[in-house]
This record gives sequence, C-alpha cells and structure tokens, in this order.
Amino acid sequence: MDPFDASIWYTYWNSRRIVHAERGGVTILQFSAPGFPWDIEVDPSDGTLWYADQRNNRIRHVERDGTGIDAFGTPDTDTRSITIDPGTGDIWVADNNTAKLYRLDRDGNILDTFATPF
Repeated sequence: MDPFDASIWYTYWNSRRIVHAERGGVTILQFSAPGFPWDIEVDPSDGTLWYADQRNNRIRHVERDGTGIDAFGTPDTDTRSITIDPGTGDIWVADNNTAKLYRLDRDGNILDTFATPF
C-alpha cells in the first residue's frame, strides 16, 4: 500500500514488471524492472520504491517511474521480502534459504542479523 495515496504497488516476478494500480484495480503505471522483482515497498520518507530482486540477490532502489537510483547485493542467496522501518529508514530483508532476517542501512551495510525459527 502506498502511504501517499493509498494505491497499490505489486510485482510480476516472472515477467519482470512492477505495476502501480488504484485500489479498484485500474492500472496507473507499469514498467519493466531489472532482475526478478519479488517484493516491493514504498519508502515512507520520499515515495521511492525498494524491491527485492530475488534471483540476483539484490535490493534495488528506483524512482516511481522505474528509473534506477541504486542497487546492492544481499548477504545470502534468496532475498524474498523487504520492508522499511518508517522511524529509522532501515531496510529489513528476509532470506528464504537461510531463514535469516537482516537489518540494513540504506547503503546495504548489515546492522543486525537474526535467525528465524522457520
């Protein structure tokens, strides 16, 4: 959910697309995305997008029109989930293969690592 206008952002992993839609389902915008976008999050501080590039083990940061801002590698091999802490701006990512949760700064540096029970 986009905190700025209550619209929805979602990904089509297999076709490498990111879609922005109204809550009623009408597409506002869609664009090709580098890599394999698995999960997407709207940055609550500025409205830019962060997504987990699952097959390439990267976190990508893009403008709302898809223009690239930055990308960095993730610590392990199967990045699936991403969220941003609105209070600190830290990026949280989950790795499916290792069952670990990482807290990263905006440059991709690891701040904390947590093993999950799953």
